[in-house]
Amino acid sequence: DVYKRQQFTSAAHARLVDAALAVEPPQFFHVVRRERDDSLDGAVGVVCLVARVEAPVPDDGAASEDDAAARLVTVVCAGRGVVVGGEVATFPFARARVRPLVDGAAGSGDAATTALERRCFEAARSAARLSSKLESKGVFAEQARERLEDFESELARFQDLALENFGAWSDAERLERSSFALVALTALSGEDSAACLCARTAADRFPILEAFLTATERELSAKSALDAAFGSVEPPKAPVLKPSQRVSFFWHEDDGWFDCTVVRGN
Repeated sequence: DVYKRQQFTSAAHARLVDAALAVEPPQFFHVVRRERDDSLDGAVGVVCLVARVEAPVPDDGAASEDDAAARLVTVVCAGRGVVVGGEVATFPFARARVRPLVDGAAGSGDAATTALERRCFEAARSAARLSSKLESKGVFAEQARERLEDFESELARFQDLALENFGAWSDAERLERSSFALVALTALSGEDSAACLCARTAADRFPILEAFLTATERELSAKSALDAAFGSVEPPKAPVLKPSQRVSFFWHEDDGWFDCTVVRGN
């Protein structure tokens, strides 16, 4: 979910298509952060599955069945991430040994991390409600209401799941799940998303989320205050043209301006 908006370069896309058509089951390792530029050893990333590769649909007959750039590749994230333990092959595709990336227990039992978690969820709810309030006018009001309901239902769904697994999840696992639930629901930058993925504890992940969410909340609060102060002021109306009134209008660069007289239509 963290990388559901991932866009690949044309070269990476071509390699992805080649791998999807050659490897069974089609899966790949998307590197998020490298320790060294000359090696995959120690790199952190996420494992994805290629769910579907659609044949090209040429618009003008120029694309062929072998045109990788014209194929649509649907990718599904198959897990949080892994750490590369050593590269074993580079041809025809890079292959490596990997191990799961999971949170450590550091900070999972202290009150400061729990308080930070609570502040992040409160800021997320506040930002979502402010955003919905600003968008709840005009033709987008219904969509704004539905988005807010979806957001709050996702948070409620996680809380219900946490209650169902009370005692089954360790503190570290619960905090790992709660922090990534927020990551999946927010629009973090690529850099912040990568930092959250690579963080080894929720205590390191929540400060990134809190910085983003509180900044978003402040910005939306300011916009909401301005909207409340000036939103009720009627906007200036366009002048009403009267019959026989002389006006000028611009046609295009070649003909320029035209003078005309307003007449009442039938």
